[in-house]
Amino acid sequence: MTARMFRIKWGSIVIAGLSVWVISFVLVAATVFAYAFSLGLAARGAPDFTAIQRFAEGVGPVWGPRISALLTGIAAIWLARRVNAWPIWHGVLVGVVVAGPGLLAGQRFGMVASLLFAATLLAGAAGGWLGSHRKEVRLQQ
Repeated sequence: MTARMFRIKWGSIVIAGLSVWVISFVLVAATVFAYAFSLGLAARGAPDFTAIQRFAEGVGPVWGPRISALLTGIAAIWLARRVNAWPIWHGVLVGVVVAGPGLLAGQRFGMVASLLFAATLLAGAAGGWLGSHRKEVRLQQ
C-alpha cells in the first residue's frame, strides 16, 4: 500500500485544485464586475450598489460551485494525461482538494452541500477517466 501511495502526484493534485479555486473565483468576480459595469453604463454614472450586491449574492453561491465542478473535470483531464498510474484516482483527489474545504467550512452537512461535494468528486473522476482515455487514443495514433 505504501509503495502505491508514492505513485500519486500530490504536488500536481494540489496545484490543479488550487488553480480551480482561483479560476472559479476570477470568473465569478468578472461576472459581477461585468454586471456592475453594465449598470454604470446604463445609469451613465455610478451604478446602484445594492443591485450589485444582490446580484453578487445570487451569482456566487449558485454559479460558483457549478463552475468549480466544471473546472475540476477540466483539471482532472489535464492531470490524467500527465500521470502514468491511477488517473481516475488523481481526478477524484483533485475533486477532494476543490470541494473538501468548502464542505468542511460549511459547518452544516446538508443535502445541498453533500450533493455539491459528490458532483465535484464525480466531475474529477469523469475527467480522470476521460483524460486517460484520450491519452490512450493519442498513443495509438
